[in-house]
Amino acid sequence: MSRNEITELFSTSSISVMSRDTTNDPELKYLMNNLSCHTPYERPDAYLAHGDIVFCIEHFKISQYKHKKKGDIGQVAESSKQNRDQLKEDAIFNLQPSLNNLCDSLNKALEKHLRDPSIYKDNVAKVVKAKDYRLVLLIEDSSEQGAYVEKFDTTPRNPILFDKIAFNLLEYQNDIWGILLVCGNSIGKGLWGFTSDELEKLKYSGVLLDIRKYRSMYSQETKFVAKNDAGKDSHHVTIELNDRFGLHD
Repeated sequence: MSRNEITELFSTSSISVMSRDTTNDPELKYLMNNLSCHTPYERPDAYLAHGDIVFCIEHFKISQYKHKKKGDIGQVAESSKQNRDQLKEDAIFNLQPSLNNLCDSLNKALEKHLRDPSIYKDNVAKVVKAKDYRLVLLIEDSSEQGAYVEKFDTTPRNPILFDKIAFNLLEYQNDIWGILLVCGNSIGKGLWGFTSDELEKLKYSGVLLDIRKYRSMYSQETKFVAKNDAGKDSHHVTIELNDRFGLHD
């Protein structure tokens, strides 16, 4: 990823700071509302100074698609579009979106990016002096439709609140101060966040959401990539929540 990946995220997406299912911490709220003012960097991907605090922001992507050696199936499909001349024949990709895939994707990313978490603060300390360096993860859900809802409901919930995801994040609570998550679709994305301390309190207060009761808004998703004619490419999705939803291309 480039040093400007967070800048690219904000320049290509309409991002709204969410008011429901999110942090009450004033410092994390400040970061969320001023995230676009970050300074691009390398390991971490950005930092933002606020008084005596410097937020060290490490960004990575996850998705609700199964992973292959070359990335998730969605990434493989997009790569095929860029290299269609190398296809032997037309290709069909069944993305099979699911929350299980999202959790697996998150686990792989956490293991990769938090092998040596101290390096992020150490690197930023070389260029910015502060009393407090706080590591914040900026997790981008790159799924085509990053919306997760309860059956027969159309209100997207913050995936950080799903018990399985929260438990996985809390395994690293001694290393990370805050967690931000961006998800949505090509029209708009929402930004949610919690500090690790807030998430731990939610865990013990019993208000985390049972992930088994939720699902991706897309129940089926297929991409077709034509070998010789980009005009024949297609993307079909099925939304199965209630009578208000049906098939979309």
